Amino acid sequence: MVLARQTAAALFATFVTCHMSPIQAFSAKLARPWEDPLIQSRSLTRRRQRWDGFTLQSTSIPDDTTAEGSIANTEHDEEDIMLLQNSNDSTSEVITSVPHANITAESLTEPTKAIEHGSTLKIFFGMTRPSNFPGVVLLHVLGVYLALQSPHVENAQLLPTLARPSMMIVLSCLLLTSAASMMVNDYFDNKIGIDSDVRKPLVGGTVTMAAVKSFLYYIYQVIALLLTAVPGVPSRLMVVIGNMITYWYTKHLKPVTWLKNVVCAAIIGLSPATSGAAAFHLLSTENSFKVFGVSALSRLVTTLFLGFTGREILMDINDVKDDAAHNVKTVPVTHGLKFASTTALLCTAAMAACALAGPLWKIGQSLGDNSYSSCGVFLSTLVSSSASGTRQLILGSLGCFPMFFRAWNVYKTEGEDRALVDQAVNEGKLTFVLILASFI
Repeated sequence: MVLARQTAAALFATFVTCHMSPIQAFSAKLARPWEDPLIQSRSLTRRRQRWDGFTLQSTSIPDDTTAEGSIANTEHDEEDIMLLQNSNDSTSEVITSVPHANITAESLTEPTKAIEHGSTLKIFFGMTRPSNFPGVVLLHVLGVYLALQSPHVENAQLLPTLARPSMMIVLSCLLLTSAASMMVNDYFDNKIGIDSDVRKPLVGGTVTMAAVKSFLYYIYQVIALLLTAVPGVPSRLMVVIGNMITYWYTKHLKPVTWLKNVVCAAIIGLSPATSGAAAFHLLSTENSFKVFGVSALSRLVTTLFLGFTGREILMDINDVKDDAAHNVKTVPVTHGLKFASTTALLCTAAMAACALAGPLWKIGQSLGDNSYSSCGVFLSTLVSSSASGTRQLILGSLGCFPMFFRAWNVYKTEGEDRALVDQAVNEGKLTFVLILASFI
């Protein structure tokens, strides 16, 4: 067991070293903010003020600078730029790319506010999509709950199990994996130029690519440290594989048709399995891999995989124009909107069948164990003996049928109606919660 834990930790450490070592050079840059190109450009402007004998106004450098003044300032500008080029090549690229006559006080001081006021961490936190964290916690709790239903588990108490330090570490790994995947996605989308949303920090220039790489390096370092305390071989393997895939996903797997949708859905589907396997390892003497024999947990993983595969394809339908412009081979771009909308409908139908199969089976078993003399006795037995199955069926139906209805509307319009696609994606957030509730 110790050997397996050390092997998993070594595997992840090797991944971090191979893929993230180039960003170590940037961590020193974060620790020394005075080397930031924006701060150096502001210092350069102040020196120009002293040499040229004029004061920079609060808006911009006056446009009525005389030709003689421009010629006189040229020598000082060239000397400063050469000094910066000799000290830092990356800084010189920023400075020389800025036209001197268009430098304004606002453009020099405003970008440095994040550095001066220490709000960079707040920006990074926003890039991790914290709105996803409640969903990660919900999947974690549900995975533990279903694993405790196994007959091999002793002392199956949900809250004490969740409160264990090792289970807190598992949840931390899942949250950090989600955060890293969002940042990696933004980083590579911005790097290859397919992201045009100026509200995002990288696109809007609020933070630099180097700073994001440095922050990701520290996230993966923390995950590698926490990995040594994750209980059970299956859980550790899923954490390692999940983090590797989240890194490879955007850089290598995202451009591959079908693979991006399958990988993304698989990562989400395996989240409750990771938590369930950890809880199973702590409370059972059986092999941890037997947790996948818990029918409810396996059905949950399958439901999540099918549902999010359809959801990812619906999201690709809305992004078909941008993806086609940047040569991203998604399902709608490669096979057309009609094929993509049909596939999304089939995935949604399969998800509904998988989600409702458990409650229907439970109700059928309950009814099959009894004999009925009248319709009243039948209804009474349906309500009493299979109360949990009936409740699960109702919750599952409230979640599945609206999702199927929206997917059907998208199919009828062959994905041409963007409003319907947006409605299907946005309403899926609530309906999926109802589907998850049907597993309790």
